[in-house]
Amino acid sequence: MKIVDRIAQKKAEGKPYYSFEYFPPKTSQGLSNLIDRIGRMQSMSPTFVTCTWGAGGSTFEKTTELSAVAQTVHGLETCMHLTCTNMDRGKVDDALKEAKNAGIQNILALRGDPPRGQEYWTQVDDTFVHAIDLVRYIRQQYGDYFCIGVAGYPEGHMDNTTLSSDEEILFLKEKIDAGANFVLTQLFYDVEGFLAWEKKCRSHGIVCPIIPGIMPIQSYNGFRRITNLAKIRIPATVTHALEPIKTDDQKVKDYGVELAASIIDSLLKAGISGFHICTLNLEKSVRLILERVGFIPSAASAAAGKQQKSQLGNDPAHPNLSGTPAAAAATAAIAADTHLNPLIWKAPDSTHGHSESWDDFPNGRWGDARSPAFGDLDGYGASLKVEPAKALEMWRRPKNTEDISQLFVQFIQGKIPLLPWSEGSPLPETEAIQSKLVACNERGLWTVGSQPAVNGKPSTDPLVGWGPKGGYVYQKGFLELFVGPNEVEAMIQKLRTVSPWITFLAASRDGDIVTNTTGDVLEEQRKIAELKKVCGKKQSDLDSSARISSPTTNTPPVCATPFISKAGDELVEGPNALTWGVFPGKEIIQPTVIEKVSFLAWRDEAFEIWREWEHLYPKGSESRKLLHQIGHDYWLLNVVHNDYRNENGIWDILITNHQSSALPNPLLIKLIAMATTFKFGPHTISAGQVFFKTKHSLGLVNLKPILPGRKSPVQITVKPRNTKGRERSIVSDIFQSSQKIGTVIEKEYGGTSLTIACQDGPEAGQSVPHCHIHIIPRRLGDFANNDDIYNEITQNTKELLTKSDPAAETERKTGVDNEERKPRSEQEMAQEALRLASFFQEE
Repeated sequence: MKIVDRIAQKKAEGKPYYSFEYFPPKTSQGLSNLIDRIGRMQSMSPTFVTCTWGAGGSTFEKTTELSAVAQTVHGLETCMHLTCTNMDRGKVDDALKEAKNAGIQNILALRGDPPRGQEYWTQVDDTFVHAIDLVRYIRQQYGDYFCIGVAGYPEGHMDNTTLSSDEEILFLKEKIDAGANFVLTQLFYDVEGFLAWEKKCRSHGIVCPIIPGIMPIQSYNGFRRITNLAKIRIPATVTHALEPIKTDDQKVKDYGVELAASIIDSLLKAGISGFHICTLNLEKSVRLILERVGFIPSAASAAAGKQQKSQLGNDPAHPNLSGTPAAAAATAAIAADTHLNPLIWKAPDSTHGHSESWDDFPNGRWGDARSPAFGDLDGYGASLKVEPAKALEMWRRPKNTEDISQLFVQFIQGKIPLLPWSEGSPLPETEAIQSKLVACNERGLWTVGSQPAVNGKPSTDPLVGWGPKGGYVYQKGFLELFVGPNEVEAMIQKLRTVSPWITFLAASRDGDIVTNTTGDVLEEQRKIAELKKVCGKKQSDLDSSARISSPTTNTPPVCATPFISKAGDELVEGPNALTWGVFPGKEIIQPTVIEKVSFLAWRDEAFEIWREWEHLYPKGSESRKLLHQIGHDYWLLNVVHNDYRNENGIWDILITNHQSSALPNPLLIKLIAMATTFKFGPHTISAGQVFFKTKHSLGLVNLKPILPGRKSPVQITVKPRNTKGRERSIVSDIFQSSQKIGTVIEKEYGGTSLTIACQDGPEAGQSVPHCHIHIIPRRLGDFANNDDIYNEITQNTKELLTKSDPAAETERKTGVDNEERKPRSEQEMAQEALRLASFFQEE
């Protein structure tokens, strides 16, 4: 059924109407639980629901599946969002076809936001430039089948810097004239401003339904983030009300309910009868708001009439709603046959309260990965949370990793207000560990998350306290940081062996994962497969066995310590509580947890933010290249010290004993014993560059890495060329050494292939009497043209000679002069050589 027809029915009955908006969760467990939650929220009788669409079609499958389940399994009138940003015609056609096949008759047509990492908005297909083009296309292809909605912006579009309010309304009118049937507005908190805008729309001839967007405040940080991004005006009364309670999640959420209810009350008095509630995939606040404004019975009054209402459930012709997909589907099927309204309010049963509120404080990415609301509390995904001009003012133009380290240090010290990964200034608890964080970041270990260990501090403590008065709070020492490619292996080895209290997760952008815990990541794939089975069934095929099972459907999660049992040398992992509190008359509250699934979901966003930062700078600039390199080569490391009684435990491991080149003393002795210097023709090579030595060959690290981050190529120099032909032992040594070194560096620097280039003689680019071999770990796409690497090798050899003998500068011939590859210090090369030397036995 079309949304406008449902609205017309409500108006004819003189009743208000409301709708719910959901977004596709990041994890399949979250999607499974959201489907369950939508089933429960069905009992609140929304007129329709909407499912959002990720930028550039990034959530194509999840959005179409979620929309299909809401429509076919739950029997809810569903409106699927659809954007034309970076969408070709074929993808749009596929989405519309899937919607129609699922019985969906409602589409919200949007231009959409740029996909993550996209520097500027671009259209893939000339057919789709603006939302009006999508409206016209849907009408052209499907006639009157779809009811089409468009977006309205009471406070102006966030990208608009030139158009007046009247001009924006004229564009909205054009979308209506092109075939749109209703308007959903962006969220707002200024009621008078909305009413003035709505009146102006009517004066311009817009007569279709205009449904205001209502977003309850679920958390202070999420509220600030989304209002900043969307440039939403915040009345002074709201700011003043939030300021004294912003650190108390429950009070913020309670205020959010009261504010949303007061906005709806004010709009009702002004004659507005429809409301679109952005649920953020959470349940309890939505129910409380609807109770406050009288749209549904309160829990108390519903319980009083429970017996009468439940009689419908005992009648085979009127099954009681249980909130499960199978029951909802059966109810919808009966309603279709008998024209009964299946959306009858059902009083919460004994488990309902747990079901709606077990994840009520998800704390964004720190919540349980099984929560439908896990991830971003605003649905925006990776972004810099600040306008480009402001970002450039704060973060300037970093030229090297030392500049990055200084930015992190300045943030910890309060000298700059934001980093790309932060929601705002450091929390007060950071004061307790500020000096340690500064030391950590000065050493190139860039922290994006941290908390001190806390053992039973009062909930009113000014630094670490939270929650109601009279309670006690506990925390495990925690750090999350970016670690360079030269540090990560030694760091992981240390974490594996140094303390039984440590659990860690480490991941690269490319998908490599290292941990000392075991978790069933394959559960994600199982859930997806199970979900698709349900999505593919007809209503008549669904029975009680079709219900998607979830260990957290009706009970809050138990956030266990990861020390359940041993599996080899690894710890069996459950959700690991990082923070918990004990309060009078309440269960233990665990607002902050970490587990493998949630870490991996966050990993993608954490690395995506490097790309967002990178795109602040022009293509080819030094800053952009640096950030691109870091984003691709660094690792994200998450460390928990599970002994919350030990305040210094995590710091003793990561900071006090941190040595970037810590290797056993025998390796130092081995290198010293080789020689203090080596001869490369007439040139002198420092022993600090040497990591491998045989009778005939030396392995050297590179002065200017061709592929930064992998510190390649590794160079092998074979002792003086014999113009009459080399002995077999020398030839054998060359290739055996190349094989040994190649095997190590391909693994260590994350390569999938090797380039091995041999230069022997002047015409081959080797002007000294040595054979010179370059061994370079390769990855897909590291050069636009694969053979470009040989020009880089030629230039690299000349730079090595110039460093050893400045006079050789005059002998340079043509080559690729890449001055952006900066020479490394003797110390940096020595650290790398020491690390590589640890992989080779004395030759």
